[in-house]
Amino acid sequence: MERKGTEIDEQNIRQRFSQLGYKVSTKENLSAADMLITANLFAKDDKHKFCDSCVVFVLTHGIYDHLLGVDDKLVNVHEFLKCFNAENAPLLKGKPKLFFIQACRGRERDYGTIYPDSHNIGLSEQLTTETLYSSLSPNVMPIEGDMIIAYSTPPNYVSWRSGNRGSWFIESVCNIIGEYAKTEEICSILTRVNQRVAKEYSAHGFKQIPRFESSLTKKFYFVLPGTDTDDKKPSLHLDTHCPEKPNSVLDVLLRLININGFIRVTKKN
Repeated sequence: MERKGTEIDEQNIRQRFSQLGYKVSTKENLSAADMLITANLFAKDDKHKFCDSCVVFVLTHGIYDHLLGVDDKLVNVHEFLKCFNAENAPLLKGKPKLFFIQACRGRERDYGTIYPDSHNIGLSEQLTTETLYSSLSPNVMPIEGDMIIAYSTPPNYVSWRSGNRGSWFIESVCNIIGEYAKTEEICSILTRVNQRVAKEYSAHGFKQIPRFESSLTKKFYFVLPGTDTDDKKPSLHLDTHCPEKPNSVLDVLLRLININGFIRVTKKN
């Protein structure tokens, strides 16, 4: 099924991540089986030993927690993401893995609601949790850690796309990264993406709100080519994902799995 506007998303991603120092290549028209095969091959790529991070874009049709291949067969998004956990992608262990999924997750439409200009939101009680068992070892980490998964829409809802501008979500991701990559970490950037899509986009009275989840254990900043990390010192902490020599350390891979294309991005010395 044709996805009008997907080529615009591809162009936006290519332009933005090229500016960030990535090299982009494309592989098109993946079946459901090929999506999983490609993900598994990528996850086990030996080049990851030289990588600082990886980014994956998925542009396709979908419903709830499934992605659709060109053969109209479904891929469970959790099975797809599982390809990149610490067990299946050991060379990516401890490295940030960013996933951007532009796909419908159902058929419901968000009609929007009116909010006052400001909100005073407080917690009715402070929630606490207690650890029942001590950690096995400070070096033992969860296998599903160090991931960001950003969805274009919540479960059960459609995701909007323009034939002329591409999808609301991808356009906002690329624009916000361009505006704030120099100063803000990824969770802050994605919160801005949520805000922009929610406030500035509408179609036939319908709205959309992206959603992201994070299991990152450190802050992640994009490092622009030619940028000295000293420029970021006021906003960095000791737990930050940021290479000491960003232009000599990385063979960074960005992949975009797309019903119309698969984009791989590499950055070498």
